[in-house]
Amino acid sequence: MLGFGTTVAAGEAGATRSQFAPYDVSKKGGGEKAAVPDLENAPEGEYLTDRLTEETIKFIQTNKSGPFFAVLAHYAVHTPIEAKKHITKRYQDKIDGQAVPAALYEEESAGENLLVQNNATYASMVESVDKGIGRILRLLDRLEIADNTIVVIASDHGGLSARGSNREVATSNRPFRAGKGHLYEGGLRIPLIVRWPGHTKADSKIETPVITTDLFPTFLEMAGLPLLPEAHKDGISFAPLLKGEKLKGSNQRLFLWHNPAPRPSSTADLFSSAARQGNYKLVEFPTENRVELYDLSKDIRESNNLAEEQKEEADRLLSALNEWKDSIGLPNQPRMRKKEQKRK
Repeated sequence: MLGFGTTVAAGEAGATRSQFAPYDVSKKGGGEKAAVPDLENAPEGEYLTDRLTEETIKFIQTNKSGPFFAVLAHYAVHTPIEAKKHITKRYQDKIDGQAVPAALYEEESAGENLLVQNNATYASMVESVDKGIGRILRLLDRLEIADNTIVVIASDHGGLSARGSNREVATSNRPFRAGKGHLYEGGLRIPLIVRWPGHTKADSKIETPVITTDLFPTFLEMAGLPLLPEAHKDGISFAPLLKGEKLKGSNQRLFLWHNPAPRPSSTADLFSSAARQGNYKLVEFPTENRVELYDLSKDIRESNNLAEEQKEEADRLLSALNEWKDSIGLPNQPRMRKKEQKRK
């Protein structure tokens, strides 16, 4: 993989056939796929989350005496939703006996969205990831390198909560709307936790929005290296925020997103683009001929569309969004994924 000296289990797909070895054989049927690289001979029944944690621990132990950069990109909590049975049972026992809402789903885009967190297996997967992180943090303490090691925990998108068919979904992102694949807050808002010894304050919370393209310049500044503006044009360093300082111009910063390949039959999302500046966020659905505007400071659920009531604000954000799309040549029609084409 470009830029890394060592890689383990870095498959080209974002998912594995199973979370338990052998990883290329589905435990629910459905045949085989290419094995997770480097783990073809994993002992049967090994849990992938645990193995990746172990590989990361070995890497840190080997490189503890000098600067190192490690990325632990778990396949969990991606599908298939599979976890250790004894942990899953504990969560299922918590769920059993509790009152079940009359409606578990609400209409959303091309399908429906789960309103409650009721998947014990998914909760078990999250716990295994959490325990792995705990093991790594304790390792840094034992090696006495915790004080000069930066730890960042992040995700790639919101949880799988919406569906366009009867597929299994994993969680609910409430109070945020929708989830994976969508440009509503449930799809865009992700966990971002940073521990920077000597700079970050424990239990502090930063309200200023940032985006994952900010990570590269932030890492450079945190490491005391010069920024590379040509290499991170879509990101800025948020290191000042971590030190309790203000980020210049953050209130006027324009965030932009585009969903070029929707999956209405899978995650129920539609061809869409979005722009946010300050508290206002606009979501555009070109093929639906629809624009939505929300004030996130008052409506975090994105339930009150202000596009008609505040037309000037909507037009301003839409103009900025279209200018950006034109500047990078984005098409006005969606690119259909192969699985979606087959369903049609």
